[in-house]
Amino acid sequence: MKTFADMIKMTTTTEGTGAITLGSTVPGFRNGDILDGKTGTWMVEVNPAAPTDWEIFEGELTAGDPSTISRGKLISSSTGSRVSFAPGDKIVKLIASQDIYNTVAETADSNRATGGSAGAYTFQSNRAGTPYEGLTFEATVNHASPEGGSTLEWNGGSADDLLDEAGDALGENDLVVGPRYRWRFDGEAWRVGLVYTSADKAALADKADTSAVTAALNDKMDDPDANGFVSRTGANGASAARTIQGVFGQTLASNGDGVSGNPAIGLLAFSLSIADDAAVEVDLGANFVGDIDLITRAAATIRPTTYYARLHSTGSRSIDVKSAVGGLGTAPTLLTDTELTGTTGADGLFTLSARSLGRLGLQNRTDALRTLVLIFRGANI
Repeated sequence: MKTFADMIKMTTTTEGTGAITLGSTVPGFRNGDILDGKTGTWMVEVNPAAPTDWEIFEGELTAGDPSTISRGKLISSSTGSRVSFAPGDKIVKLIASQDIYNTVAETADSNRATGGSAGAYTFQSNRAGTPYEGLTFEATVNHASPEGGSTLEWNGGSADDLLDEAGDALGENDLVVGPRYRWRFDGEAWRVGLVYTSADKAALADKADTSAVTAALNDKMDDPDANGFVSRTGANGASAARTIQGVFGQTLASNGDGVSGNPAIGLLAFSLSIADDAAVEVDLGANFVGDIDLITRAAATIRPTTYYARLHSTGSRSIDVKSAVGGLGTAPTLLTDTELTGTTGADGLFTLSARSLGRLGLQNRTDALRTLVLIFRGANI
């Protein structure tokens, strides 16, 4: 960013087109070292009383012994190009050039607009020369951007690509007639973004009526205060409260306490077929803590069995018994941390064993093949 300070003037004997080496401070003026590391607009002139050769350029001052000023972007000169200074005394001073004025005026002028057509935009600036990295101006466009990319020709120069602020090529209607855009040259292409005006703020404020937004959302919901899950039922956010029920062979879920949003969802149920005098082991995982329903599957019905298991994988393990209903024999054999082999326990009974690390053993000695369904209902301890 350019800087400025009053009454900065020094001497130089620099020759050629290289950096300016500074000499003494002109009496009555200030030394430029107060601008160390900063960039300003500088003028070097020969014979200030009746200038012959002179050059105005952007340059960064580096304080030292001696101090120097880099010779950056050329703004103007007595020759129209970089001046190769001859030997002899010259004056160096910090100035506010036409470039600064034109930049301010061009940015403040809301009536500036592009020319051109079909995505080949043109812009005639008050500033002379070619665009430099960081050059910025604001203007509207005279036509919408087409599909396939657009370019800007600045001051009759080369046609450089137009990109959005993220660096992507502009597409169809990315620029439209009416809004004011900020244009910034990045050294290779122009980055274009929308200028956020006070009118834009007012328009956004009008759209931020929270009561209207809430009412619109509620209109889309069948009954937003009902118990259950809120589920999408149509386009544009239409939704309604729904409950989920357990279905055989699928995830078992209940509505929990509904309004506060605390549903209880269990694990997947699955079937087991265990031959007589055989055993299987189900690995529930080392951290399982929850309730298990073990049921028989008859011809067309599902009937509760004798068993309702409560398993704690971490810490103590136990199996609780409900009233005997179903056809798996009389009172079950209940074991803890015992591996079932098919002959463990008493003949004629069905045996369960809650083992460490979340393993559940099931053994059938009821004299017939049994088809069972395990439903894991999750923690309910």
